[in-house]
This record gives sequence, C-alpha cells and structure tokens, in this order.
Amino acid sequence: MGISNPPGVIYILLLPALFSANPVWAAVQQGLFTTVAVLLTYFFVRRYYGRLAGIVAALLYATAASTIHYGRFIWQQNMMSPFVVLFMFTLFWGVVDRRRGWLAPAVLLLGLLVQLHESTALLVVPLLVAIALAAKTIRRRDLALSAILLFIIYAPYLLWEIHTNFADVHTLLAPAKVHLSNNHAIISSQAIDFYRLFLSPYGQQPTIPGSVINKVIPWISRLRAIMLLLVLCGAATAILLLLRPPARGTVKNKEDEESSRRGGIRRWWTNFRATPAAGGLLLLLIWQIVPLLVLSRPTIILQPHYLI
Repeated sequence: MGISNPPGVIYILLLPALFSANPVWAAVQQGLFTTVAVLLTYFFVRRYYGRLAGIVAALLYATAASTIHYGRFIWQQNMMSPFVVLFMFTLFWGVVDRRRGWLAPAVLLLGLLVQLHESTALLVVPLLVAIALAAKTIRRRDLALSAILLFIIYAPYLLWEIHTNFADVHTLLAPAKVHLSNNHAIISSQAIDFYRLFLSPYGQQPTIPGSVINKVIPWISRLRAIMLLLVLCGAATAILLLLRPPARGTVKNKEDEESSRRGGIRRWWTNFRATPAAGGLLLLLIWQIVPLLVLSRPTIILQPHYLI
C-alpha cells in the first residue's frame, strides 16, 4: 500500500472527515471551494483592476461550464482553484503592493498546489518573476520561513518515501519513462483547444434531445469565439502596456542625454521594476501563457484538467 501523490489531498479531506464519514460532505466541501474561488476572483480583480472588472471576472468564472463541472465531484485537481487565486494574491502583494512577508505564503501555497497536481509546478515561473521584481521586499527570515513551511508539509511524505526506499516515486516515474522513450515531442494545438474549453459557456453537447442546453446552444455557441477574442484582446492590451516606453524627463544638456542612453537593458529593467502595475500585468500574462507554451509541445497525453 502506498501513495503516488503527496498527502495534500488527504489533509484537505480530513476536514469533512472530522465531522462525518459520509463522502457527501467532501463533495459539499468541494462545492464550497469552488464558490470561495469565485469570491476570491472578485476580490482579487476588484482590488487591482476595479469593481467592474471584478464583477465581470467573477461572473465569467462562476458561469463557465468547466467551473461547474469540476466543482461537483471529489477529485484532488478540483481543489486547486481557491489556492491558485490565493497564490496570485500573494505574488501581487509583493510585486504590486510592495509589501514584505509575501514569499513564505506563496511558497507554502505552491507546495500545496504541487501536492494536489504536478502540473502546478509551472507556477514556479511566475514565482521566480515575482522574486526578481520584488527582490527588495524579501528578507532572510522570509527565505528561512519558506523553507520551514515547505519542509513541514512535505515531511510526512519524505519520511514515508525514505522508509519505503522511494518505492512510490519509482512507481510513478516508471510509466512516464516508458512513455517518453516511445514518444517524441510534437507541436500540438490540443492545449489551446482545452484552454478554449475552459472559456466555453457549455461543455459537451447533451445527447438528450429534450435538454434545455440544446435549445440555447444556437444562441450561446457564439460566446466561445467571443470569449477567446476577449482573452486575446486582453493579452494584446497587456503586452502593449508592458512595452510602452516610460515617460522621460526633460534633458537639460548633452551630457544628460548621453547618460540617459547608457545602461540599455539595465535602465529598462530599473524603470520596469519601478512600475508595480506593469509587474502585475506581466505576472498575469506569464500565468496564462507559460502553460500553453509548455503544453503545446507535449511528450505525454494531455488531459483537460492540466489547465485547471
């Protein structure tokens, strides 16, 4: 008897198990997690981009077919959504708000997310970018606390693996090695298709002729293209804002003009780090783009929940 995944899901499922052995309450907890994720989405977007943007983001997330589907049953990947939003919250605390003490919660949340599903390891990229942008807010005790918290949540799993000579790790990696040796990476649009599915107002078309969804599909099917267009427009706007040159002061003489041209990338990086809003936009872009880029050339069979 063993466990291929770290025990993060067990920690979470212990909460309803404390009160009842009936798995229905675990499903209720999952529904609450999804509801909390919607609320956190509203508060996150409202805080940094305004009330209207927060309402729109929360409504789109709450009514997406994938949100409703994955929020209705017990599965460890389904539990990630509120923790992902909290993770982005902590990154924004450091990069946009320039507050201290954000690193340890971010590392703790990332460690828990990786325990829920390995695909969230890609979130280490926005974490590293946040560290680079908010390096001055990080103290030595933040690094120490991050390491301690990460050790605490992984200690039981590490002790078990040491006791079993890492049997579960070998079991987990063996099929992956066989699959990787028999498959070559190819460019695929499957990740983008799954991404579009998560933006869709409905999932698979029902096979029951009398389903209400069949009656409204002609009206809402256009929303798939509209949602993708909105995402592309938002990404393009964010990129344009990031590439917008910073305002320059009046150059008094030639020496000042020559000195202003020096530094190149270093000067651009300094100006970029001095603009918290730009750092926030960069984090959002990386959060959405990196998984698509990595999964666009897969060596494994992709699943929709990899993009949860």
